[in-house]
Amino acid sequence: MSASGGCDICAINAKRFWCEYACSPRQADFLKVSKEYYWYPDPQKPGKMILAQEANLTVHTDTACAIFESCKRVPFVASVSALGTPAGFLNFQGHNAIDNALQYINVVFTYNKSESLYFGNDT
Repeated sequence: MSASGGCDICAINAKRFWCEYACSPRQADFLKVSKEYYWYPDPQKPGKMILAQEANLTVHTDTACAIFESCKRVPFVASVSALGTPAGFLNFQGHNAIDNALQYINVVFTYNKSESLYFGNDT
């Protein structure tokens, strides 16, 4: 697999993940608002705060591992130690959603397919 091929697969999986997060008809099964609005540090502007919604996103462990496996060799992911695990990779994205989506997303992991964002051949 070439480096660009790996990036392409990562991009496809990340896009699918965030499209499911935003538009899935099963969204109520895996996404729960935990705080309506709360002040969080702005990741782009140190010392500034952003009023954002906090949400818990429950992800199936197989889905988290598959997405991470497809992205772990992408240069940015490989160079940042905090992104070195499926949990670190997804939580990094969720916590950085504050800037654009005004949502602080905590990622929770489970083996329960019916209560999680799950990519499998049986869905």
